[in-house]
Amino acid sequence: MQEYFKRPIYKLPVFNNFQKLVDDCNQLIKEVPFKNGLNQISLQLKDPSDDSDKGWYESTGGQIVNKQMFPSVFEDVYSHLNPKLKGTAIEEWLNSFGFSLFRARLMLMYPRTCYSIHKDPYPRIHIPIITNMWCMMCYPESKIMEHMPATGNSYFVNTTIPHTMMNASTLNRIHLVAVVKPTKDVINYVLDNGVLQTQD
Repeated sequence: MQEYFKRPIYKLPVFNNFQKLVDDCNQLIKEVPFKNGLNQISLQLKDPSDDSDKGWYESTGGQIVNKQMFPSVFEDVYSHLNPKLKGTAIEEWLNSFGFSLFRARLMLMYPRTCYSIHKDPYPRIHIPIITNMWCMMCYPESKIMEHMPATGNSYFVNTTIPHTMMNASTLNRIHLVAVVKPTKDVINYVLDNGVLQTQD
């Protein structure tokens, strides 16, 4: 997939209902706590009829049992919007691209934290909800560090290559993150609509 993209992060068009999205995410955080040390809230489910509270956590990191055994299939089973999110700007954002997103989560990163270097099975679409200039994606092999501001833009993020995220600030960072398969339609959309974050 790397042969299609000059850089790992592309800025995508502004989501027109961004302020409502921020409001809906903040309301969800008030109603559904981050817990179990995972700092994630699941927005999509395996079972579209599941309206239980456990659905809020079923696709979070620690709940994925066979991630290493079945890396190419485990994420796309989470494809159904939590029914409690019907009519929200979260639903609108997930449906705004013209292609399917999977395993969408609201992800909290505490101040002064950093993930381990890792690779994901598929790329991600991010839309920052709360962030600041000291929150960055880092690609050590290419020596790239980039900040994604909360301006209403979504970002295509190639996480299939080694990377990490860091919050070097004193404030929380919250992103809405979804998985995307790099199909021909997705690649064309990113190349046609995306803007490189920074230039070499």
